[in-house]
Amino acid sequence: MLRDLTASEAQRLILEATSALGPETVAFPEALSRVLAERVLAGRDLPPADNSAMDGYAVRAADLAGAASDRPVRLRVAFEVAAGTAATRALGAGEAARILTGAPIPPGADSIVRQEDATREGASVLLRVAPRLRENVRERGEDVRSGERVLEPGAVIGPAEVGMLAALGPTETSAAEASSRRTRTRSRRSAARSAPSPATSASRATIPPTSSAASAPACAPTCW
Repeated sequence: MLRDLTASEAQRLILEATSALGPETVAFPEALSRVLAERVLAGRDLPPADNSAMDGYAVRAADLAGAASDRPVRLRVAFEVAAGTAATRALGAGEAARILTGAPIPPGADSIVRQEDATREGASVLLRVAPRLRENVRERGEDVRSGERVLEPGAVIGPAEVGMLAALGPTETSAAEASSRRTRTRSRRSAARSAPSPATSASRATIPPTSSAASAPACAPTCW
């Protein structure tokens, strides 16, 4: 005898009749909106080194004790550290290093003075603040520590997740065919119920696909 179904009953019947697809490896751009099939562990610290949170000057806080807007302290600018480069020597007493956001802190420096609090005068700089120790420094591992769980099976891959996976190193992800929202829902539930796959490190992760693994690059995360 036919009878009307509730929305939840209809959803249950549809999901029970839908087979979860196996994971495949896809490039990051193809992983968006898919479902992660494996746990992802960070293979390195993020950031990988102490770095500057500001454009400004790397200094030794002790050199600027007592500095103020009406009592600036002059330091010699010894060198510059641009983003993507590293200092070639340590910072000495009485020295400052011009530094850009994201650049690693040179050895010997322990604080950053933002450029708004500095006035460059040739080979030296006048600094008008006394920074706190580690001020404007992003510490190594502040975002993610090596070995930390970053993503769990069943996580939907959005722009933030793609960005995190890319920052950790992999260029692809393993995924399963997800041709419709219903299939993706089934895949997420299956992933949540099943025993987790062996955890992957930053060099490889797992997600469900929208195209065949044959067209994906040689290394990647894993998805449904």
